[in-house]
Amino acid sequence: MRELIAELKTLRGSERPLVLLDGLERQDDAAIRSSLDAFRPFLTSLDLVVVLPARWTSDDAFSSVLDGYRIEALRPLPVRAEHGPSWREGRAFLTQIVCKRLGIAAPPAAAVAVLDRAAEASGGVPRVFLQLVQDAAFYASITGREWPNEDDLRQSMRDQVSSLRRLLRPGDLAALQSARGTDGLEVDVERRIRFLGHGLLLEYGEAEDTRVFPTPLLEGILALRAAA
Repeated sequence: MRELIAELKTLRGSERPLVLLDGLERQDDAAIRSSLDAFRPFLTSLDLVVVLPARWTSDDAFSSVLDGYRIEALRPLPVRAEHGPSWREGRAFLTQIVCKRLGIAAPPAAAVAVLDRAAEASGGVPRVFLQLVQDAAFYASITGREWPNEDDLRQSMRDQVSSLRRLLRPGDLAALQSARGTDGLEVDVERRIRFLGHGLLLEYGEAEDTRVFPTPLLEGILALRAAA
């Protein structure tokens, strides 16, 4: 790493190298701690951006490991009117991600509605959106279609809902329903951290005006509970 930093500085002059360490939010605590400790000696020589699980920023047990790091919370993009006035821009941005990955200027007309619905269903979380689109594309490929249709997306969404359902514990659905559109403080801290960490509850807005909503993928389950 020292040799790489020295080489980059030779090429770029006094500009500090920027390193993005992604994916740690999917690792266990020991792996995260080891990675952060390994990079600590280089914090004075480079700019390091690390993606961490939300619970790490809320649990005092990790405060010593994060010493020297500045914490920034990245919230989902607004994708519904209730999330904020820029919800259309949020959906358009997610669609642009797919277009850039595919190297196209715009999606074909037949795929516009599917991508828009996938953006809404994702709750504005790019990783969830890309997973929905990828899975829908897989189902489309089985039948020999180049682009997924609404049925493919529905199957993709069902797969995601099945995964989320396994994360639910007794009392979670009631807590999610009661938190909708609030600042989220009604949910006890331990449960709120778990909700946010697993994407069951999503935060929108700015620090002084935060509102939370259950992920749209759980709407069907919540509607059935409300009707019972």
